[in-house]
Amino acid sequence: MKETRVSTHYEAAWTDSWAYCQCFHPHQTIIEAAKCGLKQPGFYVVAVEAGVSRELTAEEDKIVDTVRFGKLADSATP
Repeated sequence: MKETRVSTHYEAAWTDSWAYCQCFHPHQTIIEAAKCGLKQPGFYVVAVEAGVSRELTAEEDKIVDTVRFGKLADSATP
C-alpha cells in the first residue's frame, strides 16, 4: 500500500474591520508564518493541509507564542 503525504504549510491570519484576512504566503514553518503575522495586531497562524485551513494544535500554538512573546508562556520565571 502506498503512503499518501498531506502537503502542509502555514499562513498568518487576522481580522480587519470584521473581515477575515490571511497572508496567503505558503510559509514552510510556523515561525515564518508568525513572523509574517507580527505586522498585524491580534494575528494568529493557521495550518493549511491539502488546501484546507485548520486550527493549530496546542503544541503548534506554543511555537507561535515563542515568536509573539519571545519565549514560551509556560517557561516564564516568577
